[in-house]
Amino acid sequence: MTDQPDREELVTSVARALDTGFANKGEATAIAGDIYALRGILGLAGDPAVQRLLERWRAAIDAAYPDLLDRTVAYFLRLALYPAPLLGEEMHKLLSLGENIHILVALGLPLRPGAMIECEGALREKAAKEPMLRSVASDLVRPWSSNIWCYVVLGARWGN
Repeated sequence: MTDQPDREELVTSVARALDTGFANKGEATAIAGDIYALRGILGLAGDPAVQRLLERWRAAIDAAYPDLLDRTVAYFLRLALYPAPLLGEEMHKLLSLGENIHILVALGLPLRPGAMIECEGALREKAAKEPMLRSVASDLVRPWSSNIWCYVVLGARWGN
């Protein structure tokens, strides 16, 4: 996701993807990121066209991947609790999963009780064992993502 997405391009891309259906959970999550960008980054949450896209996405998720958020949380926790040190790309993946959790919740998918506390605790524990994770987070954080929980937990700030 770029820092300044284009509204028309995103609306067209999301509508096209919803028309053809999701090939997999990764594609469904990527489309969620585009809808999040429209609503949160571009401030178009009240736009009727964007609202229709969100409703279509939710219906498609409910039908195809009702466990999308639970599986994303489980994957995040597997990486965060992995006993060995993470490679750089695994740290990137961990933070990407954290962003995805935030996005999926922001789009209305229900998060099981206690899951966020569990994720935050696991991330803090991993960062305590692997200080490089904080540096990676500082490199990845952007203005639009600076308030996402995984970056807040790690103290990552845009422009540091």
